Amino acid sequence: MADIFKNTQLQYGGSFAADRGLITPDSGLTGILMQNLQLTYAQNVTRIYEIGNAGEIPHVYYIGGRSQGNMSVAHIVGPAVVLSAFYNKFANVCNALTNDIQIQLTKAACNPGGGSVTITYKAKFCVLIQIGMSVGAQDLVINESSQLMFSNLEFSEGNGFAGVGAFGVGANVGGAAAATLTG
Repeated sequence: MADIFKNTQLQYGGSFAADRGLITPDSGLTGILMQNLQLTYAQNVTRIYEIGNAGEIPHVYYIGGRSQGNMSVAHIVGPAVVLSAFYNKFANVCNALTNDIQIQLTKAACNPGGGSVTITYKAKFCVLIQIGMSVGAQDLVINESSQLMFSNLEFSEGNGFAGVGAFGVGANVGGAAAATLTG
């Protein structure tokens, strides 16, 4: 039977439940009410051109520089929130060696036996570099945003591969997310 709106028929690819994901800090950093996490990691690459000889095609060169990353984390501030442990751990630049933040993405299939693929990102040498706060008159909830910097980002898939990589075809990742603060 043709689609009423003449759209291409879609094939069902599976389901996952987003409510099965938790952001779970460890190392005594429970209760920080993490609401959002955004991460960027960049590699500096310089492009160099040569003048070249008349009549010849000039070359272009890429020079790889150092990588660096930034992370934004949003929290809710309240009486039961333990932000002091978060600040004590990540605000001291001398603790950078042991300050890692790990983010795990695991397929949270709705159907049992649907298989499990886990992708892990681990930001290394994290240091808190900035905080900000906002509050709205409609709810009086104090929102705190933290900016962290880091120097390495490790990637691994559930099959044991470690290093830098990208999602492979058929990785089928979605759903459960967990951030682990270690150190």
